Amino acid sequence: MICSETALEKDPENKELQLYYAITNIELNHFKVADAMLLDLSQSHSAYNYKATWYAALSQLKQEKTAESIAFLKQIPKLQRIIIERKHF
Repeated sequence: MICSETALEKDPENKELQLYYAITNIELNHFKVADAMLLDLSQSHSAYNYKATWYAALSQLKQEKTAESIAFLKQIPKLQRIIIERKHF
């Protein structure tokens, strides 16, 4: 995680680095950090906004917050859900 923190410090506006940093924090059960970053990304107009929303839903699910997870998933348009699912499975 130190590498991702260092990279993010060098380029704090890099949306891709922000996404992977948030994913790393989900894996480490650092949900406050991950959820805050994913919320910002999901509300951005970047290429990563729907992917961030997807991971925000996964984070909520990992925290056993099913209703919140479903709410995030409903924010993703159907076509984007199909694209995301095909890339992950």
